[in-house]
Amino acid sequence: MLNRVTVLIFSLILVSMVRLPTLRAQEMSVPDVRGLSVPAAAARLNAAGLALGTQTTLPVPAEGGVTLGTVGSQGFDPGQLVGAEASVDVGVYRNPNASVIYDDNDLTLVNRSTGWLNLNGVSFQGMDGSAANFAAVRWADGLRPGQCAQVWSVSRNGPKGLDECSAIQNWLWTGNTAEHFWMGSRFQVIQNGRVQAECAVSQPGRCDFFLEGGSSTGDTLEYIYFAYTAERLVVLNPSSDQWMNVEGFTLYNNYPENRGFPLTLSDANLYNFVLSVARLGQLAPGQCISFTNQQPQAAETPQPCQVIAELGIGPGLIFWGAAFEFVSSVDGQRRSCPAGLPDKLTVCIMPR
Repeated sequence: MLNRVTVLIFSLILVSMVRLPTLRAQEMSVPDVRGLSVPAAAARLNAAGLALGTQTTLPVPAEGGVTLGTVGSQGFDPGQLVGAEASVDVGVYRNPNASVIYDDNDLTLVNRSTGWLNLNGVSFQGMDGSAANFAAVRWADGLRPGQCAQVWSVSRNGPKGLDECSAIQNWLWTGNTAEHFWMGSRFQVIQNGRVQAECAVSQPGRCDFFLEGGSSTGDTLEYIYFAYTAERLVVLNPSSDQWMNVEGFTLYNNYPENRGFPLTLSDANLYNFVLSVARLGQLAPGQCISFTNQQPQAAETPQPCQVIAELGIGPGLIFWGAAFEFVSSVDGQRRSCPAGLPDKLTVCIMPR
């Protein structure tokens, strides 16, 4: 994890802003994303006007020769023409890091990884006409390695043990049939709006899958990256193969005309332009969210990036006109980045 790092570079940076294609009712050519990490695959698909679809786990071949976390198959062949904004499903070489085990009365989520498994944004949704759903944070924010969380549809005094679980970290029972998602014929495992697995219901049943963003996956940066001048600011993912998570990340304005005003980066309603195929809360490599003071010299981004959302702000309201603050979701500490300087690039890197 990075401590507070602020880099001031006193030089004028003139770069051409990289714009994503305007999406129209037309056919798009599917790029080849095999061999890429999932974040890098998302960036390439978004740049082609397409969305990253469902991710399924491909078993790692016994003979090896593949890199874990890379795309091994895709739902449309490279070069195939599909409608604009279509979703492209991918198969990813991964060892499953989670399982659900279930029968008529209960379901158990197992953390099979060696690290903390983040449950924020994870939910289960009934299929085949079932509207039943369950948010994993009903248990906790996450699961310890080797431990389990359990939900019962019948009242009881405690959980049951399973050989797969070193301990039952959290358990609950619910008489609310709208949460009994595993009682139908199929259900989905959803993470941050994307389907991670589809599980058939049998009694008993088991379904293995992969959840992103756990401490053992290494697919998410541990910091937020800002690059700006006095005229323009971008929140930029500078990596080549990892996500940058800005979901729920809130800035606080200290500029006199708008002091204290909060600004949530993942709020789609904030922007004048949003690329619908991208994910605002999870920037893919090279993607950025752009803010401009609408002056002529703000035409270029401070560093090259694919703009997936943009907001034009009046010069009297720009939040980076003064030191701007945010609260880290990692440690709860309030931190700040310095004000932008005319004709000079400022880079501010802060723990997420």
